[in-house]
Amino acid sequence: MVLRKLKRDMEAGTYICISMAFLLVAIVLWHFLSMLPATLRCLLGLFILGLVLWRFIDIFLTNISITFTSRFPANPIRSVLYSLMGYIQIALSFAFFYIAMENEHFTKDVTPVASVFFSFGTIATVGYGDLSPTTLLARLLVVLELILGLFFVAIILAQVAGWATKSRREEGDYPIQDLR
Repeated sequence: MVLRKLKRDMEAGTYICISMAFLLVAIVLWHFLSMLPATLRCLLGLFILGLVLWRFIDIFLTNISITFTSRFPANPIRSVLYSLMGYIQIALSFAFFYIAMENEHFTKDVTPVASVFFSFGTIATVGYGDLSPTTLLARLLVVLELILGLFFVAIILAQVAGWATKSRREEGDYPIQDLR
């Protein structure tokens, strides 16, 4: 039983690592798509965009279901860790969306490093101002990242607060004679 649980945890951790690596590769690959012929660039770009959108929706729905359907997770720290990894993957997804936009949507050219830096600065609500959206579409994307980032922070805080406010009766720690 312990080995099965360890295997399941390792598989989940491997999936998260592969997912994060995929997002980083997609960001760098998108930057170099301009070197390909137009037809191949369009097909490969649509394929990568579809995969990143699928991953983005999967991250979001998975973390919502983990948070709101399991009041008492088997391993609370693992749940928070998965939510934190989801938070990082959301930031990487938005970094991909920023680099996928044309450069005229921002004040400076968007490189892979600049898009990741801007995305993490945005989701953390720091906003250094070295890269700014100039069009309505880019501004809406930034607002969406801010809202989802704050939502994920609220999810993580709700999980941790849920552990602190659990009563012994809810956990089933009371001996049967104390419940009479």
